[in-house]
Amino acid sequence: MHYRSYRDQFDHGVDVLVVAAQLTYERQLCIDQVRPQVPQV
Repeated sequence: MHYRSYRDQFDHGVDVLVVAAQLTYERQLCIDQVRPQVPQV
């Protein structure tokens, strides 16, 4: 069993997901700031 390598791969996968989520969130914030505010009809 390659438990250690599997665990390392799992942790790396989680790190990638966290970074991707942060980038997506920050990008969405930038889009919301740049996009003109349109009043809801």
